[in-house]
Amino acid sequence: MAHIGNVIRQGARSSKAESSWMAVAHRASHVHKHEYVPLSRPHKFALTLGSLFASLINPARGDMIALLSELSGEPLLPKLREMMLSSPEGRSLMMQRPAINTQSVEMKYLEQLPENTFGKQYWNWLKWCNVGPDTRAKVRFIQDSELAYVMQRYRECHDFYHLMCSMPVNHLGETVVKIFEAAHMGLPVAFLSSIAGPLRLSNEERSSLMGTDGLAAWAWKMGKKSKPLIGVRWEEHWETDMDQLRASLGFDEPPPIQNHTCFHH
Repeated sequence: MAHIGNVIRQGARSSKAESSWMAVAHRASHVHKHEYVPLSRPHKFALTLGSLFASLINPARGDMIALLSELSGEPLLPKLREMMLSSPEGRSLMMQRPAINTQSVEMKYLEQLPENTFGKQYWNWLKWCNVGPDTRAKVRFIQDSELAYVMQRYRECHDFYHLMCSMPVNHLGETVVKIFEAAHMGLPVAFLSSIAGPLRLSNEERSSLMGTDGLAAWAWKMGKKSKPLIGVRWEEHWETDMDQLRASLGFDEPPPIQNHTCFHH
């Protein structure tokens, strides 16, 4: 916690809002517990290689892709931590370390929100994709507690990136979101999925993805221009207008292909 402590002490001098975040942080009741499992170098190498092959053979193995992301992405996590700590909102995340699951998010509340709020659109997206927020595996193989939380937060917010990109959880949607993540965060597994993803698409899906006006070019552009999403406290925006939230984060262009593939707000 020394790193985040130093950053917040420096930042608190410049903003009253950040001081209030710090005060709230100590009252947090829902935090991630760091459960580190140490690995020897040979064991880590074997797990990395095994998860890589498993992910390539069967891209539907979300557990293997998550494991590969955790094992291969650690060198880049300090950069993501700096992105998170670059705003008061992100610093509050690191201090409180909230989780995204059905214990921390009241789904009934989201369902009852006005239609174009972010919370209601998230609820609609979950129903459309037939998924839920309780499927993300715990980060276990990253020793530094701050970096482990950065990876956990990235993992639990992946569905929000789908929603921002208006993409489902099928092969095309996952490929588009991974291209976005590769441009935005630079994690190795996102680049790998961006390369391998098109290989398992149909000709129609591949034509939607590729080309100067395709989904891939759009996702890369949005990834480069959008604000750091790793530092967004999505839980504070349930009642925010969806169009306003997308615009404030830099998503100022809709996907170039609007068909049954895309989620319509």
